[in-house]
Amino acid sequence: MKKRGIAEEDVQNFDIVFAQNYGIKKQPGDSKKAPYYKEHKFAEKIEKLIAKELGIDWDKHNSLGD
Repeated sequence: MKKRGIAEEDVQNFDIVFAQNYGIKKQPGDSKKAPYYKEHKFAEKIEKLIAKELGIDWDKHNSLGD
């Protein structure tokens, strides 16, 4: 994150506040307010491609206990 100008402290602070408000039902990186939103979404695209290649159901894999 440092290369992108995102401070680790900002990430941690955002994640803590997000968890206090939403628990584990949502991923903090999915919030457009996350300081690393763009990076999270990029990584998620790669994860989805890998899951598809391995025959893994993304929705089932990514479920947070809904």
